[in-house]
Amino acid sequence: MVSAIKGGGILDVVSRESPEMASRPILTIEFADGSGDIAFPTADAYVDCSTVKGLGREMRVKLGGGARGVFGFALPQTVREKSVRRMTLSLTLGRQYGGEVTLGVFAVSPPVSPDATARPGLAAKYVDEESLGKDPDVYFQTGFESVAWASEWSFVDLRMAMSRVTEDLEGGFAPLKGHALKIRFKKGVNLGADIRYAFNGKQGREPEEAYFRYYLRFGSNWSPDVDGGKLPGFAGTYGKAGWGMRKSNGDNGWSLRGSFSVMAGRDNPLVGATPIGTYAYHADMAEPSGDGLKWGFGRLAALQRNRWYCVEQYVKLNTPGQKDGVMRAWIDGRLAFEKKDLRLRNVPELKIETVWFDIYHGGMTPPPRDMDLYIDNVVIAKSYIGPMRQPAAR
Repeated sequence: MVSAIKGGGILDVVSRESPEMASRPILTIEFADGSGDIAFPTADAYVDCSTVKGLGREMRVKLGGGARGVFGFALPQTVREKSVRRMTLSLTLGRQYGGEVTLGVFAVSPPVSPDATARPGLAAKYVDEESLGKDPDVYFQTGFESVAWASEWSFVDLRMAMSRVTEDLEGGFAPLKGHALKIRFKKGVNLGADIRYAFNGKQGREPEEAYFRYYLRFGSNWSPDVDGGKLPGFAGTYGKAGWGMRKSNGDNGWSLRGSFSVMAGRDNPLVGATPIGTYAYHADMAEPSGDGLKWGFGRLAALQRNRWYCVEQYVKLNTPGQKDGVMRAWIDGRLAFEKKDLRLRNVPELKIETVWFDIYHGGMTPPPRDMDLYIDNVVIAKSYIGPMRQPAAR
């Protein structure tokens, strides 16, 4: 990776797509015995802010101004056979904007999940998910098997386009186990579902740490290409702050809702996948809208259509006024995100009020077409839940 380390200038260096071979990036290798070799990049691109568009086919690699270049080389066999004295990366300057800039060269070490395999939890003890609901560590469990499923929750907006399904061939649906809840974003309507589990009403108290797990499946028509949106998460808004541009300040409310981003396009190796993460209203937020926290361990949180995923989240509230709050997320039992310096509250009165299934498109932009997703096997607990004991149908 090549990144600006000093100066405010911006450089466009020639990429490997250049028709002039002599101008392309080149790696010169010097060996201890005085001999040498060269390597041309097998791939190059640049990373510019939070774009999801592929930038590896341009005639340039942009460096500086927040953009970082990445170069991949297939090293020759001689590197394995000889002792290397030095390697030199040579780049050809195409254009320069602004002042001078000093570049640094860095090794790339993408974050990976520490969980090489799925981590078992409470669910691993039960073949039947319904029996899981009787575990003393479980607050709540539902598989949407009852026609009266809405009565199990604290609040359900029944005006939304929701239905219990066991089959939906047009949507590419395959059941996880029995019924699932189908939620539709209707064209032009932002809200898909508003379902809440309120701890105080159900348990008589609000905890300061909790886990919840649900299974998520995007349908065949799922295609968020104009905006992202919200998914299930934790909240302590108390009707005051922590959503809808109601900025959190540590005294009025908070939320850690799930989120989804725009689907990866055709120039992205994850084409067709939808990144998910957290949309956070917290005491250190700078803007009135929430902060996006990307679940960046590997590619675990890039979800494809027509596949069930086990999504689990955990929050431990911070000591009032301190930045020691913890949030973690797992995909299919593998850690996908961890943050241990959250400040959600300054006062002890703010606790975990709800698990909030806020399925929402936008921002402000409504969905340009109907889009479906499916939810199943929701569990809220005092300890880590983990994936189902039996593998989910794929």
